[in-house]
Amino acid sequence: MKLILRIAKEELRQLFFSPIAWFLLIAFIALCSFSYYSIIEALSKWQDMLIENDSSFSGFHGGLSKSIFTESIYPRVFQHLYLFFPLLTMAIISKEKVAGTIRLLHSSPLKMRDVLLGKYLSLLVFALILVIIVGVFVVYGTFSISNVDWGYLVPSLLAMFLMSACYIAIGMYFSSLTVYPVISALATFLTLFILGNISSLWQQYDFFREFTFFLSIAGRAEKMILGLITSYDLVYYLSICILFLLLTWLRMQRSIESKPWSVTLLRHLVVIIPILFAGYLSMKPSIRYYIDVTTNKDNTIKAKSQQIISDLPKEKPLKATLYVNLFSRYYDRASPANRNEYVWGFWEKYVRFRPDIKFDYVYYYDVKDGDSTLFKNYKGKSLEEIALLQLEGRGNKSDFDRFISPDSIRKLGDYQDEYAMPFMTLESTGKSAIIRTFPDDTYWPDEMHVSSALRRLQQEHAPKLLFTTGNLERNIYKLGEREYYKHTIDRLFRLSLINFAYDVDSINLDTQEIPEGIKILAVADPKTELSSSKIAKIKKFADKGGNVALFGEPDKQMILNPLLDSLYTGVTLLPGRLIEVTYDEMPDHVIPLNIPSELVAIVPEPFPSIVEAIQKKTKIDSAGLYRKVVGATAMNYDQDNSEYAIRTLSQTQANRNTFLKRGIVVLDSLPPLFEPDRGDIKQPNFDVWLTLSKKVDDKTQRVSIHGDADVGSTLRVNPIWDLLPMYSWMTDNLFPVFITKDKRNDIFLNLTATTAGIQKIVMLYILPGLLLLFSIVFLIRRNRQ
Repeated sequence: MKLILRIAKEELRQLFFSPIAWFLLIAFIALCSFSYYSIIEALSKWQDMLIENDSSFSGFHGGLSKSIFTESIYPRVFQHLYLFFPLLTMAIISKEKVAGTIRLLHSSPLKMRDVLLGKYLSLLVFALILVIIVGVFVVYGTFSISNVDWGYLVPSLLAMFLMSACYIAIGMYFSSLTVYPVISALATFLTLFILGNISSLWQQYDFFREFTFFLSIAGRAEKMILGLITSYDLVYYLSICILFLLLTWLRMQRSIESKPWSVTLLRHLVVIIPILFAGYLSMKPSIRYYIDVTTNKDNTIKAKSQQIISDLPKEKPLKATLYVNLFSRYYDRASPANRNEYVWGFWEKYVRFRPDIKFDYVYYYDVKDGDSTLFKNYKGKSLEEIALLQLEGRGNKSDFDRFISPDSIRKLGDYQDEYAMPFMTLESTGKSAIIRTFPDDTYWPDEMHVSSALRRLQQEHAPKLLFTTGNLERNIYKLGEREYYKHTIDRLFRLSLINFAYDVDSINLDTQEIPEGIKILAVADPKTELSSSKIAKIKKFADKGGNVALFGEPDKQMILNPLLDSLYTGVTLLPGRLIEVTYDEMPDHVIPLNIPSELVAIVPEPFPSIVEAIQKKTKIDSAGLYRKVVGATAMNYDQDNSEYAIRTLSQTQANRNTFLKRGIVVLDSLPPLFEPDRGDIKQPNFDVWLTLSKKVDDKTQRVSIHGDADVGSTLRVNPIWDLLPMYSWMTDNLFPVFITKDKRNDIFLNLTATTAGIQKIVMLYILPGLLLLFSIVFLIRRNRQ
């Protein structure tokens, strides 16, 4: 060990007598300074401006630890790190051959492993210096950011050191192969380039995909930068370091002994195969280990999701099947070549808690019945011929055998409505649920979708919702502005009910009976009088404990009022239209408040954090509870004449001077006037949304009454605020599974723009300049000696 340390000390001394080392140090400091202060200066200026001019400013809610380090300084440092070490290692061993000192080493009692480890240790010390330089900016960050999240700062330093160790080991190996430093540096650059891009090669083949993904160094530091330390990343770095150090040792040994090529080959195989196998084995889900060091465990699914996935019976496997249509515009995102993105990018956070998830893949080609678009573009071609042409255009014609025919896919299920996007089915306990991808920037479903689907597998019955038809109600199958397609069954809209594990359909109660197992019955803005038989069926459904959602509109209150009377709600939709005269909006655009305490009472999540924000008068976060309604009717209720406990969920605010206008309202002329002699009513608050509940046998029966049916229309809908709370309440808050982000505390900078500017000048210009001057003086004096 003493010999190794002595060699390391001598190598380190020679290293700092090299102009290259000083140049790299100065360049690295400048790189870190620029990366750090370019964002710090911009954020500090922005914060100063907001504090001075915006009373509602309450911090940078995305978290400054992540935005400054994870998204700014670390990506730039890691992106340029590979440029440094090939220049340092290119002569680390070859210089001994050029100078002839290699013979002295061979004739000395030193062993080749001592020489190798000493040189490697010296370069590790240099790498540690670079890590310390970045650590200086981490220390700056802890003083500059309030309540800094260490989980986004420290693991990246570990990743940087490990990656540097890999680069050094690779560089030393190529330095041992040649006496020409330039060739060594170029070979190292080329190897790092190959390791960085090998995961894009042969990805359509299963074996090569898994093997090249393991070998790839690209993205290895990504999880650590995000604060997640994984066992397989650590094993990978150690494997690469050990592999190339052993290869270097074998190369050095060859220079002092003569062995047949077969012995040399065997030695290399004995080194390479076990190390690669051990590294590959570490990728197996059952032996992966994770440590999420971020304060809010940002890289880990929430405790609620963990509980849901753990509640699935262990003895019954959970199977996830990916269905991909060749004719989908998004085929490439889910093709075999991108399967690693699917398994490692999307599913890994769930596999972490359920390693036995079985993955299956169904690739097919088919078009929806009646869709002739492809046949118009490929005239005279059959569907099979079109599929072959598309694969040929992608250069994967040989993959056609993995695609099943239209007849085969239709035997697996009625999936025609899913053909536009890749989708997944989850199967367990004899039940199944669909999870969809979406045509937006995120593409993959989020935790709410997955957890809702997993919970559906655990329920005896899926949450079923029926919308009545036959009286010109809002239609869930039409795409128009006033219809309900978007928030109910739009498969391409993230927030639609069908994507949160609901089954949604329509029913005509004039000709049909309400089936068993229906969780919610909705009557949305009927325009003609409801028949007595329809009212009787709705009452019978409610009397058995069924939940009812009613949506009204101005000028049609008399249609829903008989139904409200028959249900003994004690609620009456008032004649007239709510008016709120403002400078910017039309008079019938009213902005009531969804009452925070009542919202939390019916749906405990995700609204407590929003309520807390309101209590602190944080307008940015509370804006979601002030919801615009367009053309709304008001309602009143008599609790004494109701069978239900009544809550007001949304009501107008006194300070907005809202009134109820009777009669015909002309909206495109002068603002309507308040005319009490014509029956207009003005009062501090008008109820716009009521929730009613009562006990029926052993369960709670619920009714929701909303005075603006446009709340669910394609034009106006914002389900996360307006409708999902109601639907969740009516399913005992089981669906959807609300997943909320934890509150971040690192949302303020502790320095001003002036302070940041001074620090930038010191770190970006003065310090590198002084270091450059010192290095010049030091090297000149050394050369004179």
